[in-house]
Amino acid sequence: MARRLLDRMIRMVERDKNRPSVIMWSLGNEAHTGKDLAEMANWVHRRDPSRPVHYEGDSACEYVDIHSWMYASHAEVEQIGRDGGMPFVQCEYAHAMGNGPGGRLEYRELFERYPNCHGGFVWEWIDHGIAQHDAQGREFFAYGGDFGEPIHDGSFVIDGLLFPDRTPSPGLLGFAKAIEPVRISEALTIENHYDVIGLDHLMFTWVLEEGVPRASGVLDVPEVAPRASVRLPMPQLPATSREAWLTVTAALADDEPHRCRRARRADRGQYRLHAHPASLRLTFRPVTI
Repeated sequence: MARRLLDRMIRMVERDKNRPSVIMWSLGNEAHTGKDLAEMANWVHRRDPSRPVHYEGDSACEYVDIHSWMYASHAEVEQIGRDGGMPFVQCEYAHAMGNGPGGRLEYRELFERYPNCHGGFVWEWIDHGIAQHDAQGREFFAYGGDFGEPIHDGSFVIDGLLFPDRTPSPGLLGFAKAIEPVRISEALTIENHYDVIGLDHLMFTWVLEEGVPRASGVLDVPEVAPRASVRLPMPQLPATSREAWLTVTAALADDEPHRCRRARRADRGQYRLHAHPASLRLTFRPVTI
């Protein structure tokens, strides 16, 4: 068994070692621990010392470089952050079942507060339903015993950020809002949460609505360095006599090789104007699209 495990590790590393998207190696998933896993880690460290090794099963962190948990609570992440030490990653968290994933904003705040807390991976990406039709010809997604199977996982295969037809769930839209790299907050503060790039690839536009659009324009946003922010003056807005909303949107200024403006989700902030904009009494409300 030890040789079989090591052979699998060797084949994976040799196959993918030149892929720039590979940032770390993982020994597997939910296979407990032991000398065979330690041997795999030791081989990877010798073969590719440039990348860290991850394995959630090594809870004592004896042969890995990443402290990894599944489904640590907010309180547990807080404690790990305060303790410092090794980089911490939730290899699974924020289970996307039912109304999940939950607690997204609180996790994001913890990941940003503590440098050793590096984030996590939502379980999971897509629901595993299979398109079927009922007696009336209406399509539905079958799972969890719908095919007459006596042993099944019930709804535990319907726990993804995408529906089975690949359309985004409300959970994905909410998660995207929680982790968006550009945040538009109170008093027109633009925050850049990218690690290595500025915001010059984006265009910032605004729309004033009073039931229907009243005015619109483009914001002149100066250079914003990674992890920096800038506060902009309010645009010149017409007077409002009833409830009005100012929506500011950040979207791609031009198409890029890996994404186009039509396909890319935009980052937005929205303000409720209670009176004439000169009073600047604003309430910020995040918007998910």
